[in-house]
Amino acid sequence: TTLVQDIRKERSEAEKRANERREQPSNSSAPTRASARQASADYNQPNYLPPAMLGEDGEEVEEDEDEEGSVAEISDGSDSDGDASDFDFETLGAPRAPAKPARKAKAAKKKAPTPAIAKAGGERKKKQVRTRGDRTSAAPGGRGFVCLSPDCDEFRDTAEGILEHIERSHPWLEPRREVRNGNEVKCLFDGCANPWVKCGLQSSGNINLHNVRAHEALHSIGDPPRKGFVCPNCDSLHDTADAAWACAATHGIERDNRCLWDGCGETFKYPAAYKAHEPKHTDIWPFNCPTCGEGHTQKERAERHCVIGSACVCGWVSYADRGKSNNEKKLAAHLKRCRESGGLATADTLAVGQIKRRKPLEAE
Repeated sequence: TTLVQDIRKERSEAEKRANERREQPSNSSAPTRASARQASADYNQPNYLPPAMLGEDGEEVEEDEDEEGSVAEISDGSDSDGDASDFDFETLGAPRAPAKPARKAKAAKKKAPTPAIAKAGGERKKKQVRTRGDRTSAAPGGRGFVCLSPDCDEFRDTAEGILEHIERSHPWLEPRREVRNGNEVKCLFDGCANPWVKCGLQSSGNINLHNVRAHEALHSIGDPPRKGFVCPNCDSLHDTADAAWACAATHGIERDNRCLWDGCGETFKYPAAYKAHEPKHTDIWPFNCPTCGEGHTQKERAERHCVIGSACVCGWVSYADRGKSNNEKKLAAHLKRCRESGGLATADTLAVGQIKRRKPLEAE
């Protein structure tokens, strides 16, 4: 019985001391959970002022401007827009750090596509210039688009303009465009170097004029470009690119990997790419085919230019400079067409490796 009484007495004294500690104010500087929650609630109020800005009676304190002029006057919270510029960081402490951008926003910014055309005032991406083959770029210069009527000498700036003239002045003229082989349409520009453009056929059997219209849009009226390299500063004409860059050096322009041929202006990332491009203008190639003389930048392609890589007994051939895999694919496609049209459709293995003169720029 005595032991039980002692335990109850010690328990009551411990509860009494705990109640006394709760009633007494705490002298510790460490914030409690309740004080932290209250401080957070006060901070989120629109008229919140830090404790350092309040006096002993809880009213706002006004400060005079110091020597450096860092704090002129601290206004009440109603005039503040909550910006960090309203606070003196040394006196009041820095406000909360701005929130970091979301992860999805960062990913969207990284994956944002780059526009192909620059903004207003920027430069457009230069068009790739082709000087040989079926896709040869239209050379600048010319009088314009000419009327198809043999008794008319009218010219217009656009193909649409000359077609409208034909419809008004020569309504009897049919067809309005010249066509050959069923799918090749002639360009209406006067003096076009490659006037026949291959076009696709629609499901109705009519010719789709998209390709020829895109080709005609490449033409520009004016004087044709000069044959030579032009100094980028004084516009003087030179026979070689080295001479043009030497002239540019006298004007303080450093040499880079751009083509100075008049009317070209194509730029390259590496000097080797420019060296492969320059012979297209000068027609001076490092290697030539021993049979037909066509120029190439690679010795192997020049040696195999007129060598037969695959052939059919019907007379169809494909040349070795295309590569072994491409020749096999072309031979399989040809045998299929030849078989459907009732031909022999047999591979001629004896012709492989023989030399057959190949015309330059021949479309196969």
